[in-house]
Amino acid sequence: EAAQSLRSPNLPVTWDPGNPSEETMLKVVPPDSLKALGLGFFDNQLSKVFHADMLEIISALITLVHFTVYTWTPTAALTPDDLSWQTLRRAAIEHRLLSFPSTHNDAGDHNFIQECTRVATLFWIAMYLADPIRRKLVAPFNSLLRQTLERSGLQSLWYPHSALLLWIVTIGAFIAKNGDEYDWFATIAAKVATYLQVTKIADLKTVLQGFCYIDSIQHQVLAKLVRQFDKYLRLSHTQVRYYDLNTSPEGCSTHAVRDSR
Repeated sequence: EAAQSLRSPNLPVTWDPGNPSEETMLKVVPPDSLKALGLGFFDNQLSKVFHADMLEIISALITLVHFTVYTWTPTAALTPDDLSWQTLRRAAIEHRLLSFPSTHNDAGDHNFIQECTRVATLFWIAMYLADPIRRKLVAPFNSLLRQTLERSGLQSLWYPHSALLLWIVTIGAFIAKNGDEYDWFATIAAKVATYLQVTKIADLKTVLQGFCYIDSIQHQVLAKLVRQFDKYLRLSHTQVRYYDLNTSPEGCSTHAVRDSR
């Protein structure tokens, strides 16, 4: 119930099963498309932005995703204990994300980056790891992600972390309904992808796979978004004045940002 309304749960996490057994993980061999999963959160710059507890949550999520994708394979050797672990561990990860304090106060504070990442991660779990009904239940809260991004000082704060921003706004676009909300996220995604020179779907996938992305279930929505990039770059959305190439901060070139990714 808390996850459906992005509230902090009022219960302890004594039921968290913790890391899977070594025997269980020996069965899991991530496909090539998942081998870089989550590494973007741990790069030299972002690892200094995120709290250690947030990085621990993300690390647990990466393990869960590897296991979940394994359960989708026809030859998966699963026990009832494995499936129980999967359900409880996902709920525990959501619990920790929902309970993680929002500590940002001033625009430009790096806690904005952590807060936007926290909300986007909750949305991603709801869309791709939980019951399908959860997408409809959390969709109305997408406006919270937009509001936090708008308050964060998009033009300056996010340039060194443009790859992460691209992942966050694509999640926003995936969950948004058609209309102003979708247009806003799609426009930001198109601008940041252009800034990073990753407007081809294969290049964009490489960026997203460094955070949280499962191609087998996200390819279609990503392809739809990429097909619309030219449209959103041509349109003049006066409310979206971020990541115009002629407004890049001095000394922060496209090449430098691409290298940091």
